[in-house]
Amino acid sequence: LFEGGGTWSKGIYRPVVNCRMRGNSPPFCPVCYTELKTKAEPYAEHTFEHVYAGDFDGDGKDDVLVHNGNSILIYRSDGSQLELAFSAVERVPGPWQFKAADRFHVGDFNGDGKDEVVVFNGSSWAIEYLGLLADDGAGGLRLIARYDNALPNWEFRPHDRFHVADFDGNGKQDLFVCNGEDWAIPYVGLLRSSGSGFSLVKRYDGNLPGWQMKSEDVHRVGDFSGDGKDDLIVFNGGQWSIPYLGLLASNGNSLSMSARYDLTVDGWHMKPADRHHVGDFDGDGKADVYVFNGTGWSTAHLGMLRSTGTGLGMVRRYAGNAPGWQMRRNDRHWVAEVNRDGKADLFVYNSTDWHTEYLGTMTSNGTALACVHQQDWVGEWNLGSVDEFEPCDFEGAGGRRDLIVHNRDWLGMIRATPNLSLQRLYFRWIHNYRYGRNW
Repeated sequence: LFEGGGTWSKGIYRPVVNCRMRGNSPPFCPVCYTELKTKAEPYAEHTFEHVYAGDFDGDGKDDVLVHNGNSILIYRSDGSQLELAFSAVERVPGPWQFKAADRFHVGDFNGDGKDEVVVFNGSSWAIEYLGLLADDGAGGLRLIARYDNALPNWEFRPHDRFHVADFDGNGKQDLFVCNGEDWAIPYVGLLRSSGSGFSLVKRYDGNLPGWQMKSEDVHRVGDFSGDGKDDLIVFNGGQWSIPYLGLLASNGNSLSMSARYDLTVDGWHMKPADRHHVGDFDGDGKADVYVFNGTGWSTAHLGMLRSTGTGLGMVRRYAGNAPGWQMRRNDRHWVAEVNRDGKADLFVYNSTDWHTEYLGTMTSNGTALACVHQQDWVGEWNLGSVDEFEPCDFEGAGGRRDLIVHNRDWLGMIRATPNLSLQRLYFRWIHNYRYGRNW
């Protein structure tokens, strides 16, 4: 029988032993709780569409921040499941008033071992706002800095794009900010974090050293020289007669061109649809580049470009197939560290080019990849075209071998070892039941 079934012969129905019918605590028994959640869900306007991973309490395990319109929720990871730790509706002290168009960027901006949150809104108000949210001392977040319309010498615009990077190597993550759309010329700025706010240390108007900026420039960050300072990679595949790629080194205060590639990179023929993913795939302390193109050739191509510290060199190129994974035009990739060996790997997903969905891992040994995959299902998670993925370390095992998978109604916790397994599954609400799989 179920917990409260022992009273059936006395004409009393209780779904559990310690039911609400027996007293005022707990407020709801599991059956009542589930029914109340079901009834309330249509009115809550709560989804799992906007999810961000970060270690907000500094315990080495990545947590989850969920943004819904005018609210945020933070769920702590204990290594295998999530528990609600913080809820803020409408605003946090400071204040910062949440809006649906807020964009979040997670990083350790004060170097204390806990992740903070930069939030930017360029469209919900008459002017643009940038805020820095940090630990409030009680497991939540509060606003510690807000910039209205501008920082000194940087005027915000709706299409400002921010990239988290420690460009001065002091242990506090900073921001690169880029805008190629809202002005007559493109701009790039270096915003240094003091731990409690940001200041502009360098702005480039129209040109970076050795690079004429264009509106469709694509930027990525990584420490390509291995000196502890994050650098900038910039790519433009469509606004010139040939594609260009530039590698710009940071000295902490400004950028300089380390290498520029016109049309080719050491055996890789660049195409407009090239997509770049930065990670140290050989474990030498210098960030390398995975480059993927699914549409520029008759077959999909994936390249491994190693950083020499001042340039890039081809290590391996896959055409059509990587060992254990048949590449297709709509493959999507995320940088991971699956086996915790200090070498950057890849998660890969394809939901459109086959009769079913495929999710896999591509593990690097420094010069080549080995792949494993699962199709259609990972445990009880039915893979779908609406799924989004956030690489993280919710286990606290080191590396980046975990995934938060989410869509409107569902959120799952997946582990790769490198085989994929589902750890937790949540439907509409994050709540851990005593029995079953939470749904």
